Amino acid sequence: MKTRNNFKQIGGIADVNYLRPSFRYLDKGIHAAEYHSIVRMPFGEFSRKCKDLSSIGDTVVISVTKEGVKFSTVGQDLSLRIYQFDWE
Repeated sequence: MKTRNNFKQIGGIADVNYLRPSFRYLDKGIHAAEYHSIVRMPFGEFSRKCKDLSSIGDTVVISVTKEGVKFSTVGQDLSLRIYQFDWE
């Protein structure tokens, strides 16, 4: 599996691109799929959310759906999710 994450700051905006081809399940007849998401938000807000979540757990997970963006992490005794629904 090949994974590529890109992060760059453009004029105070956090621009996160995530590309993750799924596994190929050729023996089950399921073809590989690619998922692309571009989330634009102020850099300070993105940085603050990631910093807050990384103080709880080692990994911050960013999930994108039609409804919004979810930032989440799991620590030793705590899990935390932050939902972002402000679409332009």
